[in-house]
Amino acid sequence: MTDKEQNDPLQAPTLSRRDFVARTVAAAGGMAAVAMGGAAALGGCASAKEPKAEDMVLKAVEDEDIVTLDVASEQVLEAAAFEEVPFAEHVRLEATWDLPSGSLVHQVDATAALALLPGGEGESLRKLGMLDLGTGAATTMVEGPVNKGRNVVIYDARASKDVLIWVELDLGDFRWWVYVAQLGGQGAAQVALGEARLVGENSADYEPPMLAVAGDKAYWTVMPLATGPANQEDSFLRALAFSPTGSLQGEDGVRPGEPYTVLTSHGRMLTNPLVTEGVVTFVPRVDTANIYYQLTALNCADDRSVDFRVLPQSLRVSHALYVGGAFSFCIEDNYDYAGGISRFGTYQELADGRYLHVSRQPLCPVVRLGDWLIVKSTVNIVGFDSAQQRYFVVDAPPQCPDFGEVLVGCGTQERFVTSSQRLAEDDNHVEATVVRVFGPAA
Repeated sequence: MTDKEQNDPLQAPTLSRRDFVARTVAAAGGMAAVAMGGAAALGGCASAKEPKAEDMVLKAVEDEDIVTLDVASEQVLEAAAFEEVPFAEHVRLEATWDLPSGSLVHQVDATAALALLPGGEGESLRKLGMLDLGTGAATTMVEGPVNKGRNVVIYDARASKDVLIWVELDLGDFRWWVYVAQLGGQGAAQVALGEARLVGENSADYEPPMLAVAGDKAYWTVMPLATGPANQEDSFLRALAFSPTGSLQGEDGVRPGEPYTVLTSHGRMLTNPLVTEGVVTFVPRVDTANIYYQLTALNCADDRSVDFRVLPQSLRVSHALYVGGAFSFCIEDNYDYAGGISRFGTYQELADGRYLHVSRQPLCPVVRLGDWLIVKSTVNIVGFDSAQQRYFVVDAPPQCPDFGEVLVGCGTQERFVTSSQRLAEDDNHVEATVVRVFGPAA
């Protein structure tokens, strides 16, 4: 590592919007509500003698029957020992675009990103647009919330080229709504939004949903607030697909456009669902007396199990992603057990059974660009090549706050995209959100 990377103090994650709302709701309380959905019977790839991913979550399991992920210390490959190489030999900065201060960005693919844009004076606090990564043009898709209450704002959103899903939140009573709409048009600059459809709503007893999109399929969570009166209720991963899906909820599958429950967790789930390579990854709780969480990867096309790992007892992850046929996950704390995965940082399972470990406070899921695993470090973005044990550092842009820039995509990408805040030179107020696009050097 460079002296700059080695000497930077570990940056603790800042308070997220979700943390802020959760803490506020915990103080405010609310009325009881009934969660949507029901358990889905999923098909798995495991043999008849082996437990399936859904069996561990849906069916009661004795603690002694649980086989957890066991990684010895000698199986861990520490990225800190890698040799630095010039980043310009492997990636290049292709474009830099400015968005209004306060914008949030989520990468859609190599050509577009979803932008949650601040509204102007007298407008909603937030609107939704699509950013063309090639031209920098931002096309507004949703001008404001569907709900017209005085305190209602657009809270979060995700999109593909085919589907947009977003959550609206009432900042007064913390009730929320989930909307889905199809997208069409000619690229990011000419987006056509279909009719907004309400697919879920609930009270302050349930957290605003976490979202993901895969092609024409949208995912959202329904999860009770940990400190609320519904905290003993189940959690659900819900979905809606605009084309037929092979879910085994019925012999004919789930009808297009019909919301359904992908999986029920008898306890709160940990991470935002993430999608890459046609697989959705999330972390439900195993149905057992003690606390175990399960890295779970399902095929987006038919909801069947791709892979799963049960984490050691009470070990929590902040991000999880099944990429390149293996799990990547992030741990925010240190544990006095769990062997080789007991330290904070990002872990990536390698083909030889070892685990690459990047010992930086994890703020983002990983991106895979060819042979490089792209990770958000303390300040900078860093790429790691585990096969040749080398790394490069992408320096944060000028006039950037101490926490640098963050990755706004995840999983396998043809380009990776970052976002940061640019501070004014005179008084250090944030004058713009900076979006940078990087591609392979050759």
